[in-house]
Amino acid sequence: MSDELLAGVEAWRDAQSDPKPSRAEAIRRILTDHLRAKGFLK
Repeated sequence: MSDELLAGVEAWRDAQSDPKPSRAEAIRRILTDHLRAKGFLK
């Protein structure tokens, strides 16, 4: 993962309320949200 992408994931994590999600959970949530927004997931 590029430094820029990792920094974006970490920024997203920082914006979440406590308890903060793990990095892996953050990536799952971001990916799920994106795929739902694009219509690939219900």
